[in-house]
Amino acid sequence: MNNKKLKILIVSHGMQIGGVERSLIGLLESLDLQSCEVTLFLYEHRGEFMPMIPAGIRLLPESPSYFRLMQPLRSAIFCLNPLVGLARLTARIVTDIEKRFRTSTGFLLSRSHSYAQPFLPHIPGDYDLAISFLMPHDTVWKKVKAKKKAGWIHTDYTSVETGVHLPSEEPAWAAMDKIVAVSNEVAKSFAQVFPAQASKVEVIENLLSPSFVRKQSVIDYPPVDVIKDSETLVLCSAGRY
Repeated sequence: MNNKKLKILIVSHGMQIGGVERSLIGLLESLDLQSCEVTLFLYEHRGEFMPMIPAGIRLLPESPSYFRLMQPLRSAIFCLNPLVGLARLTARIVTDIEKRFRTSTGFLLSRSHSYAQPFLPHIPGDYDLAISFLMPHDTVWKKVKAKKKAGWIHTDYTSVETGVHLPSEEPAWAAMDKIVAVSNEVAKSFAQVFPAQASKVEVIENLLSPSFVRKQSVIDYPPVDVIKDSETLVLCSAGRY
């Protein structure tokens, strides 16, 4: 009887409060650690959800080179190893030039990751499945050794505010064995933009475990001063910036 565990790598950016990060926690909590060995690689080890990474998930050390992708551009350039920062600067310049001559809004994020790839190290390990949980998917495409690769889509591709650059994005999608959309509508919008990749798309809705909701309910957030004046009308909006 073969008791070998399936080796899975999940790559994402960070663990700040957000819908994608919340979904990532749900996915990590849903995986059966008796049958699979799960490794998580984050570009930066920052964010309110870091303490919520489930026990048993192997977190790889933060890489300074990948952290440069998340830093403010100025900080990424003026550091001991500025190559990733300079690649991002080049991407910004090229994007700004394109915006002057095109009606599109540019493709800075995907171009930045693409230009930075030559200066990023390979992620260690040999995996059965590598999941790129947040686009751009160039890192899992070029810097990960895995038998199968999957890329997640969390947004309506027909309304991406930063635009879609088919020549730079399609090769990464084509390198994926499976493309996972979080809803039927997201899957349909992706198929409209990338019809050649439509046959690979499967829908897996976001997972939100009851334990995650319970953990959120007991977080001790700092108190907020509220105006206590009977003459003043106070409007409260619950949300985030």
